Order: sequence, then structure tokens, then C-alpha cells
Amino acid sequence: MAIDPKVIAALQVALEDTRSIEAARHAAKGLGVLMAKSAVPALVKAAHSPDEELAREALNSLGKIKDPSAGPQLVDLLQSSKKPVKQDAALTVGILRTPNAASKLQPLAQDDPDKKTRRNAFQGLAYIGDPATYDLFMRTLGEKDKTYRAYAAQGLGRIGNKRAIPELEKALSSETDAGTRLAEEFALTALGEGRMSELVAGLGSSNWESAVAYLIELGRQPQMAAQLPAYLHNKDADIRQRLCTVLMYVGDASSVAPLEQASKDSNNAVAAQALRALRAVHARTSSTT
Repeated sequence: MAIDPKVIAALQVALEDTRSIEAARHAAKGLGVLMAKSAVPALVKAAHSPDEELAREALNSLGKIKDPSAGPQLVDLLQSSKKPVKQDAALTVGILRTPNAASKLQPLAQDDPDKKTRRNAFQGLAYIGDPATYDLFMRTLGEKDKTYRAYAAQGLGRIGNKRAIPELEKALSSETDAGTRLAEEFALTALGEGRMSELVAGLGSSNWESAVAYLIELGRQPQMAAQLPAYLHNKDADIRQRLCTVLMYVGDASSVAPLEQASKDSNNAVAAQALRALRAVHARTSSTT
């Protein structure tokens, strides 16, 4: 649904008018919900606000909008004296895949005295997938904390170094946590080891949101996206519906016929989501022709 530019403009005015700090905080949050890319410069400024809550709302919204141009302008916040701002900035620069942030995040991930700061910095590094963090991720594959094992696997998948495959396969063979297994399957699929069917199966699990995110990320590559429509015949209606959600973001012309068939699914939720995906695919493919 198109958002009236006047709404974005009004929120941006409220964001920049810090005489009413509560309104500015709500505006920062709203701009993120509306994915207002035009407000990115104002949100970057707000992220540097002396008001901690406003800064955090702005960082959260920038992470939702995902405009990578904001990333380099947020790296200085990794040295913020406000711990929550530093923690949020560590995650946001990672989500934005800010290359020059990796060298600043690594010491935070390894040496910061605060546990949450270390964790957010490590997760930020996993999003970036900088080759310089390869050894750190390899060491962390055997970490006791399942969250760190999952982040390490994600990071290795994004780095793209196939040397990690044997260790990832070894980790997967002994992994007992379902969410971490999904991360390891994502990494192996990203490295060219076919685990797509396992990731699709994850759409029917309690970790389905992670599976959706992994499949959308992988589906940005045309050769990966081309594999997805075949799974629309899955017996599980939840899997079919969530796969339609994935295709809404990454489907191309080859997805149209399978989605048209899915729009006639006996399950109403699947059929409705297939129609939404079809509209998105048509809009995307027509804009590129």
C-alpha cells in the first residue's frame, strides 16, 4: 500500500522538532514502520540525539529501512558513552552491512566488559560477513552458547569461504538445537551445499521467522530463487503460505505460474498470500522491463 508523502513529511517535521521529545520519539518509530527511506538523513541525525530513547528509536528504524548509506554515519556511535545506544548501534551497523564497521565491532565482540554489547557486536559481525572475521567465527562454532554458534554459522555463510564447509557439516551433525541447525543449514546453502529443502521445512517449525529471513536472503540470488516455487506443493499449508511470503520479496517471472496455481489453493490463507505475492512480483518485474 502506497503511503501518502504528506504523512512521511509530517512525521519528519515531528522528528526534527525536539521541543516535544515524546512526539519526536513516536515519529522516529513511525518512520521505521512506514519504511520511509526519504527520512534516513533525519533519522541518522536523531540517532545522535542526546536523548537516549530518541536515539534508540532512530537506530531501530534505520535497521528496518535498511538503507546501507546510513551505516558509515553510525559507526561513531560504537563509542557512545550511553551503553544502550552503543549496543543498538552495534546491531544496526551490522544489519546495514557496513564494511568499515567490522574492525570496530570485533574488539567490542571479544573484549567489551558488557555481555549484551559483546553479543550485539558479534551478531553485527555475523550480518556483515567480513573475511577478517573468518577465524573468529570458526572458533565460535564450538561455543557452548547456542546463540553464538548460530551467529558464527551465519557469518561463515555470508563470508562465502568454502573452506568452512567441513567444519559446518561437522557442527551440523552434532547440533541439537533446532534454531542453530537452521543457521548451519543456511550457511551451507549459501556456500553451495544444497540444504534448501531443510530450510523450507523450517517454515513449518517454531523457527519459521528465521527460515523466512534466510530464504529471502538466499533468494536475492536468482539461481536460489528459481528453486523455491517447486516447494509450493508441500503438504503443510503453513509452509506453502510462508513460502508465498518469501516469493513476495524475491520471486521473479519464473514464479508467476506457480503462484497463480497457489492462488487457487484449497487453503484460503495460502491462496490470499499467493495473490499478494503475485501482485508484488508483477510490480517488481514490470518495473525492470
